Amino acid sequence: MFSKVLEVRRRTLGGNHPATLITMNDLAVLYVAEGKYADAESLLTEVVDLRRRLSGEEQPDILYYLADLYSREGKYTLAEPLFLQVLERRRRVYGEEHPGTPRIMDGLATLYRLEGRYTEAEPLNTKALEVERRVLGEEHPNTLSSMTALAALYQEEGKNFEAEPLLTKALEVDRHVLGPKDSTTGTCLTSLAKLRLAQQKFAEAETLLRESLNAKDSEGPYSWQPFERRGLLGLSLMKQSKFAEAEPLLLAGYRGLQQRKSALPVAVSVEQAGERIVELYTRWGKADQAAQWRQQVQAAGLGTPGSK
Repeated sequence: MFSKVLEVRRRTLGGNHPATLITMNDLAVLYVAEGKYADAESLLTEVVDLRRRLSGEEQPDILYYLADLYSREGKYTLAEPLFLQVLERRRRVYGEEHPGTPRIMDGLATLYRLEGRYTEAEPLNTKALEVERRVLGEEHPNTLSSMTALAALYQEEGKNFEAEPLLTKALEVDRHVLGPKDSTTGTCLTSLAKLRLAQQKFAEAETLLRESLNAKDSEGPYSWQPFERRGLLGLSLMKQSKFAEAEPLLLAGYRGLQQRKSALPVAVSVEQAGERIVELYTRWGKADQAAQWRQQVQAAGLGTPGSK
């Protein structure tokens, strides 16, 4: 529908008309949600260039979308100056108490987290959550998203004690407000399951991941979340020595992620999914299959598997 509207507006209004640019931006945001990053980047960069040439300035919201896309693609040196520019303008024009400001702070913090710049990320995540709790309330989707973002940072820093109450609270509210099948609930279940895996509480992780598979994520050839969850469920079963149950889940998870590799965010590793299959067969005592999979993963250009 967006594509049809864009075609009509380009033909009747022209490629420089504000309504045409709005539709281009909307279609690009949809592409990001679908994991079609190359298509999204082409549209967003065109919109930014047209806005600059037509009015001499960029639109902060469009720059935010482009910065978020670059961050997802791992193009951090391109994303950071855009985030900083948008955040500076948002703070100057609207202030930190405006509901839109914490979203930008979280975006920049996520970029810093992905780069391993934890000391720069943590004050941004913490401030964003503090503002949203006060301005939007504990049950607002933005507040819940910030809880999950800060918890993810704590997990990468090894601060599981700090991450756990954030994730358990976010999951409680998600289940109550959004329902057990909402995609946001599924994301939170997965995050808490990863924490349980790190704590070696494999049975608890299994329960959470089985529930997460009921979440209604976006469908289509770029939807990778269900395959990540299958792989993690397989990991939780493997760690409990339930090898026969784990096998089909680990295989399905790896193949699904491999097929959607171009749509994966940087934090999701196909390599790690392949390594887990090698570990499965090694622990199961199936040396031949472990060797075959090691070769297969290496042939896919994913590096040398090890034990995870």
